[in-house]
Amino acid sequence: MAPMPKWGKEVFCMTKINVVVLTEERMGQIALLFLKERLQREGIRISQNTKREIGSIAKIIGIDPDEAMAFVETITREMIDEIFKNKK
Repeated sequence: MAPMPKWGKEVFCMTKINVVVLTEERMGQIALLFLKERLQREGIRISQNTKREIGSIAKIIGIDPDEAMAFVETITREMIDEIFKNKK
């Protein structure tokens, strides 16, 4: 059996076959891929309240509203570019 990882910023999941160790960086990469896939399936909604909603969510999850806005803008632009990439 593989040695147990040290506790810290790593998360691990034991299965019958192996132990999977995820760093925070890898968890972030996976979360971003999940988010992009979900947005592709469900779409992106933008309204007059979008900026306010982003700011409210940022406060709830404890991040800077400007960072949240930059994140959402980046993801939205990437999704739009992906959708229209063959149209250029």
